[in-house]
Amino acid sequence: MIPRREAPYAGQRPRDNSTKLTTIKPVSRSLAELAREAIALPQQQRLTLARILLDASDASSVEPLPEVEAAWEDEIAQRIRAIEAGQAQGKTWDAVLADIDKRFAW
Repeated sequence: MIPRREAPYAGQRPRDNSTKLTTIKPVSRSLAELAREAIALPQQQRLTLARILLDASDASSVEPLPEVEAAWEDEIAQRIRAIEAGQAQGKTWDAVLADIDKRFAW
C-alpha cells in the first residue's frame, strides 16, 4: 500500500478541499544522484534496495481510501470470476518475472 503524501501532487486539490494547489519541489541534486546510482545497480540489488525502502516506510499507519479499497475488491472479484469461468489463466512466478524483464529491459 502506498502511503498518503502530506501535500498533493502538482495539479491536485489538497485533502482539505481548499483551492490552493501545491507544486512538487525539485529533487535535490544528491537525491537525483542517488537515484541514478540505484538505477545503475544490477536487478537483484535494485529489488533488494526497493524492499529495504518499502520496509522502512511506515505504511501501516496509513488508512486506505474507501473508494480505492472498493475498487480493489471489485477487481479481485472480477479476476476470481474470470479464473473460475475459464476465461483467465494464472502464470508461474518465473513467467511473471520474465514478462517484467522483457517489459522493463534496460
